[in-house]
Amino acid sequence: MIGLFIYIIMTTWRRGIILLRAGLAPLGERADKVLKKLRNGELIRTPGAAVFLSRYESALPPIVMRHVADFHCLPEQVVILNVKFDTVPRIPADERMTTKDLGNGIWQINVVFGFVEIPNLYYVLGQAKEQGCSLDLDKLVFFAGDDDVVPDLKKPKMIAPRRILFGFLYRNAVRASDRFTLPRERLVEIGHQVEI
Repeated sequence: MIGLFIYIIMTTWRRGIILLRAGLAPLGERADKVLKKLRNGELIRTPGAAVFLSRYESALPPIVMRHVADFHCLPEQVVILNVKFDTVPRIPADERMTTKDLGNGIWQINVVFGFVEIPNLYYVLGQAKEQGCSLDLDKLVFFAGDDDVVPDLKKPKMIAPRRILFGFLYRNAVRASDRFTLPRERLVEIGHQVEI
């Protein structure tokens, strides 16, 4: 009986995450338009630096698209920070991070931590600074997604009890500010309702 209960929780979590990512993915379809506006100088650039925490390895993930759609601007310096956790306990320092200059003041940093490591994003950003990513670490603003799961009334993708269970699990999952020990006063969470 306990095994069945754990199985239901695990499969509900996995299915819910897949549906959540699928619900966020359409926001990334406008990336070409944003990149074109950046190249043409049509997008307003504000002073400062922003770090967008992302689960996606695309050049402009959904959270950046939401920021541009909501604020109609982008900071002068942008770091898209994709953090993943591996199935090994520790990752060697020389294999932990890759950086890529995307141009127009945008950097993409992919970082991998082992499952027992405590992620230190300021240390990672300090390493990126040594590789040419010019950031003032004292003035960074972090942006993270804060997505809410709501029922899709037209075409439900998950039965109601499992959707409710997934919503409960997702709301109670570790928040970015807690997981990465980010200062609350430097964190902006952009909310989005995802229909499941």
